[in-house]
Amino acid sequence: RAEKLSEEVPSLTLNIELLAEERVLDVKLICSTAFHVEHKYTSFPNIDSSQKLSTGMYVLHHPVNDLRCKLSAFSSNFADVASKELKMPLNLMCRTVTVRRSGQCKVTIESSLDILDIKNLFPERYRIQAESMDFIYLFTDELITRIQGKQPDVKLNCTLPLDQILHDFKVYVE
Repeated sequence: RAEKLSEEVPSLTLNIELLAEERVLDVKLICSTAFHVEHKYTSFPNIDSSQKLSTGMYVLHHPVNDLRCKLSAFSSNFADVASKELKMPLNLMCRTVTVRRSGQCKVTIESSLDILDIKNLFPERYRIQAESMDFIYLFTDELITRIQGKQPDVKLNCTLPLDQILHDFKVYVE
């Protein structure tokens, strides 16, 4: 359960370990991601060999449009920046809901190659449906990434729901 929310939301604990071959002073760790992170910026006075940290991640209020998480560490006595990029699991931003046959937002992607079985792309059995376009982008991006991973030469195209985009833009401007 996420600490800043009263309702149950998908969350995960990211266990981080910083390793140093020699003593490192005034270490800063930054976690950059679209998710809410409980420890986005962390400081350690020194690290002799290793330092462990756990931090929670979840969707707070805003839609997540990128599953990547970049960890960067630097210190006052070394000029180098150590960084690592991770891809968070898609189900970190999903909720279990009852299946409905209709949804407000739909996206259709056309392929130049034979259609792949959705079970091969998403063995986790996700169903994508939403009442707004906010979260659809991430799922569409993940679907395209998985299709391209299995069919590198595929050409995909998608007709954007322009009426929905213009409506959302108008609401945003107002």
